[in-house]
Amino acid sequence: MGILFRPFLCLMLFTSASAFATDFTALYQKVDPAVVVIHTMEGATKVKDAEPSGIGSGVIISKQGDILTAAHVVSRADIVVVELGDHRKIRARVMSSMVPADLALIRLQELPKQLPVATLGDSDKVKTGEEVMVIGAPYGLEHTLTTGHVSGRRLQETDFALEPIDFLQTDAAINQGNSGGPMFNMRGEVIGVVSHILSESGGSQGMGFAVTSKTVRNLMLEQPPLWFGVDIYVVADELARALNVPQDMGFLVQNVALESIGDHLGLRAGHVPVSFGDDPVLLGGDVVLAVGPVQVRNSPTLLRDIRDYYDGLAPGQPIQMTVLRAGRVETLATSKQKDPRQR
Repeated sequence: MGILFRPFLCLMLFTSASAFATDFTALYQKVDPAVVVIHTMEGATKVKDAEPSGIGSGVIISKQGDILTAAHVVSRADIVVVELGDHRKIRARVMSSMVPADLALIRLQELPKQLPVATLGDSDKVKTGEEVMVIGAPYGLEHTLTTGHVSGRRLQETDFALEPIDFLQTDAAINQGNSGGPMFNMRGEVIGVVSHILSESGGSQGMGFAVTSKTVRNLMLEQPPLWFGVDIYVVADELARALNVPQDMGFLVQNVALESIGDHLGLRAGHVPVSFGDDPVLLGGDVVLAVGPVQVRNSPTLLRDIRDYYDGLAPGQPIQMTVLRAGRVETLATSKQKDPRQR
């Protein structure tokens, strides 16, 4: 009798599971238009001459063309091109970047009509076990939907003694190209920006992380940091002494984006690849010691002090930066242009 009832039991279990499965179709159609693909390029000032260097994702959050993404997607780019849902491609400019939190805010240089905008949700209300969905371009496959649950919440300590960065952990599949894409709750609100995965293979293994929308508001929207167009590596203590840095901490310049503040200052990027522990690093570039009167130091107010110095300068006034270059301390300067954070 047990054998006779097994097919029936399996059918009941299948029917029951199907009945409770979530249909993401309507929600996906509602929010996907605000999701964008971000193409980055290096090596030229014109799109047609540049070499593609990376791909990531982002989400439009304002009618002014502001887009949230991950800092590592755009930090080394000379050119950023945003591909909208209708496949139009528009150049964008980096407005702000917070590398320790892996967050960046970019802005479209041209405003298309009827720009779709996503809504930021309240990540403090998110509970472990909630269903979520992620939309991005894993391996370049645009507007791919993956779903899963919130697996937990994690705090990560950062450089500069900033407050720990709040991450949502998820089992939704996340792969290369998803970086910077939005994590949505079941109301279609953005509750996180995809940052990274923990993986031994390089592919998704159910350990993805997204920076919470609360962190986005605190770091990028309420008091947005300034982007100097420079990719840095923090050197401190013993490493600083090994590089003959005349203070306890400095910013070792890795890359400098074309036409950025760092480029106008004449900062020199590194070019000699080495490894510090597990970190690949480029030596040979400048070490930033101070920005204006603000010395590079391990302080919870460091980035805010740098932004306040810059904001206190009027257009045309000199921006100054002190660097260690080839063993000598030098001062670089350039005139402040119109604030790139203002349209």
